[in-house]
Amino acid sequence: MTAQAAVISRRVVEPVIARISPHRRVVNGAMHPRYRQSGGRSKTPARELDVSENVLSRVVNGAFTKCFRKLLNDQRVDEATLLLRDTDMQVTQIAFDVGFNSLASFNRVFRETTGPSPTEYRASPAE
Repeated sequence: MTAQAAVISRRVVEPVIARISPHRRVVNGAMHPRYRQSGGRSKTPARELDVSENVLSRVVNGAFTKCFRKLLNDQRVDEATLLLRDTDMQVTQIAFDVGFNSLASFNRVFRETTGPSPTEYRASPAE
């Protein structure tokens, strides 16, 4: 990146970070429940922060070294692991409650993130 591009990038990103700071819960992974239904896209939070989806995506990528979708899915899986351990809710219900639109997507993302499937995770001894 050239020095000029770095300055321009800083000019774009710093105001966004300043606007995001009051909404740190969203960016820090404690995603507001209404974003669960966003399909993993940053469109709704970007609109609420009055920035483009592209700018928010760059800020999240820079701050967390992962895309918005991955950040959101990690939050969803974290919540699902708690529900699997602490409740007797059906796996399907947990998948939809934490924001997945299909059981297949939930199972795939859960396995990619944790290793075992949700059912295997629930059956394993608590650590």
